[in-house]
Amino acid sequence: MQKLVFTFVVAVLVASAAFAQEDTATESVQPTRSLGTVTQTSITCHSGGMTGATCQQLTVTCPGVNPVKAYLKINTPSNPKGTVLYGTGTDGNGLYDTIFTYGKTAVQNVYNAGFRTVQVSWGTPFNTSQPAGWVQGPGGVLAGSCRWATVANYVYTRVQNNSTKPMCATANSGGAGALAYVLSQYHNNISMAEVTSGPPSARLDWGCMCKQGKMPTFCGKGSVGTCFGQVDAGVWDPAWSPNNYCSSAVKGTPPPGGSTFFLNNSVEAPGAVYNFPHTYVNVVFGGTDTSSAIPIGLDWYNKITSSKEQTCIADAPHSIPNVLDGATQIANDIIGLCKIY
Repeated sequence: MQKLVFTFVVAVLVASAAFAQEDTATESVQPTRSLGTVTQTSITCHSGGMTGATCQQLTVTCPGVNPVKAYLKINTPSNPKGTVLYGTGTDGNGLYDTIFTYGKTAVQNVYNAGFRTVQVSWGTPFNTSQPAGWVQGPGGVLAGSCRWATVANYVYTRVQNNSTKPMCATANSGGAGALAYVLSQYHNNISMAEVTSGPPSARLDWGCMCKQGKMPTFCGKGSVGTCFGQVDAGVWDPAWSPNNYCSSAVKGTPPPGGSTFFLNNSVEAPGAVYNFPHTYVNVVFGGTDTSSAIPIGLDWYNKITSSKEQTCIADAPHSIPNVLDGATQIANDIIGLCKIY
């Protein structure tokens, strides 16, 4: 049942810093990308996962892309220490506490430690007509990432509404890509980011063009290839709908501009920032994960010049919260590191 409707306009951010080149953008400057607007409606939560939640439907409108729906599941303890955002993989469809085997553990433990938890879904179980979630085009992946950044800013300013407490975030795989866009391409209010199994979209040119070859990793065995392959390429294709640019490139037919086209849609697109003086970044990989997200994610991680660390969960697959020690590690990292920096 719908209870309340209001409109919240996120301020358009225009920073004065000039765009830096890909390999030298390590200074502490703010990106220049604009956020969008949010219209909020209170809705009934679905069953499953954590109980005692309130839910919201957001209509998110960003420059260069069509409006989409986002959904929040919010659990608030008394006098919360801060707020933690949770995002799922691929296109962001699904709630963290139900889509992963031990997702509820990763959320519940953080809630039990005194933090407000806000799970973000871009479709299911609330909406089945948005299969591409935050990636939905046309407009491109970078333009679509404005949606995630806008929702994160909405949660900070309207749900938490307290700048003296931290807002932190975690997301897996494609969601880790969205989180990395928020950090490197937008002004953000995230105090700690737990980036798991990614971000695969850090270098879409590597993943879609399949020319980079294998690269060494610290988690797992030996070197891992950077090519997405047909399955993972299909995750990013909807951003350019009706064109399947990434899948076509994997098969040998790149779009006009080739590698430059994909780099300009990546987390590491020109203008990217890698110095986050008020954000602690923890990147987590699974030891059994042989996907291209590992070497591509490491490329972004290695460029970060501010406080960071990396963790390997030896028995974890690509979906790290699908194993208990992976979900527990995520929760423990957030509980220990989510604070104002």
